[in-house]
Amino acid sequence: MMENRKYQLYFRITYVSVALFGVILALEIGSSTIFNQSFFVYYTNLSNLIGLVFGGFLLYETIGFINRKELKGYSSINPRWHFMIAILLLVTLIIYNTLLGNMFSKDYWQVRNVIMHLVAPSMMVIDFMLFSDKGILKFKDILYSLIMPYIYVGYALLRGLVVGEYPYFFLNATELGYLGVARWVIILTLLFVLLSFIVIGLNKIQYKMNKKYSNN
Repeated sequence: MMENRKYQLYFRITYVSVALFGVILALEIGSSTIFNQSFFVYYTNLSNLIGLVFGGFLLYETIGFINRKELKGYSSINPRWHFMIAILLLVTLIIYNTLLGNMFSKDYWQVRNVIMHLVAPSMMVIDFMLFSDKGILKFKDILYSLIMPYIYVGYALLRGLVVGEYPYFFLNATELGYLGVARWVIILTLLFVLLSFIVIGLNKIQYKMNKKYSNN
């Protein structure tokens, strides 16, 4: 089933539709300022936007395979990019649902919030685990998963230095000081590395299992 490109097509149409709806809600298009100008401040919004764009490429690729009657196989788009974006969104899911959000709050279950912090990130991770090519990633690729988050941290701190506002408490240099922020960045880096290690490990296990069954 994982190599069936029709299943991949249905899943990716659903993901792109859900993620697009969430991004549109987050942009608040049509508000008094045309769109939500703070959209590009938050990691959640940026990671989901990146996921949406990448999901669009995956969908386009899948449609191309099906049009050429290549109905079986994994995605051929660079698995490292797929991995990096899956981790980007997995961290969105975990950090929000452990440090920032409250599932027992009524506000948590607003459509926009559920899509951006739970449904869309989960779907991108599932897409990577099921449909991305197996056996290519190496543990050194974990370093790649840190690039985009570090760029975001630099952006958030630089912006905060200019405007005096920070998007998340753990990046608030005014209250925590830069040493306090550095402590949080180290903690979150360890989380990134751990999640990346687990995901690559599962990818390698899947590769070995697929290879074993194909030889039988």
